[in-house]
Amino acid sequence: LRNEFDDLVAESGDSNPEIVQARTDTQGIKQNTLQNRLSADFNSRLTNADAIKLFSGPVDVPKMMDLAGKVAGNTSANPHSVYTDYTATSLKKPSATWTEISQENYNKLVGRDDQGVSVGSSQGSVIPQQLNKFDTVKAIEQLAPRIFEGMTVEEK
Repeated sequence: LRNEFDDLVAESGDSNPEIVQARTDTQGIKQNTLQNRLSADFNSRLTNADAIKLFSGPVDVPKMMDLAGKVAGNTSANPHSVYTDYTATSLKKPSATWTEISQENYNKLVGRDDQGVSVGSSQGSVIPQQLNKFDTVKAIEQLAPRIFEGMTVEEK
């Protein structure tokens, strides 16, 4: 019924086929004016993400969480860290004390040349372990510094 009514309204004014076609929105409904058609199309297509993209560009920004630029003992340039332990006789908790790997080992990991970083022990009861910490909150803040403004650590 709505389409029939809109057809009558659309055809009662300028009924030139091009004008009627121009007033037909993406849902196939003929609007009574071109302005109404544009508004209907805009409203049906625009979501919050589209609005952000429209005004600020793409919202999908890839961010490698790797160890490029990492300086051992420093988290300001690169917040991610790698730790090791080859003295424990049981699995360590992440909250336990760990030893950060050396700058030389960070360079090996960044190089991705299949050398890698090995952790081993010649003692039979020792379990060599590595702990990698990637700070996703800091990585996001590097892309959008004010995104978490006013939030506590728990809220982030």
